[in-house]
Amino acid sequence: MGTNTGNGHRKGQQKDRYQQENLLTKLFDLFDGNGNYLRSKKSEGKFKGVETRKTKKPPRG
Repeated sequence: MGTNTGNGHRKGQQKDRYQQENLLTKLFDLFDGNGNYLRSKKSEGKFKGVETRKTKKPPRG
């Protein structure tokens, strides 16, 4: 597990986590290693220290 430094960045990567951009909301969603949804980012940008994956399906609607 990564640790916060207090200087606006993280030292190390968060294990068993990944993020994908939600094409409907244009924000990033966080998932655990099993693919379970954890939360969405409220502000713009990516989560720090989390692997980014591309979305596989286009959004519905």
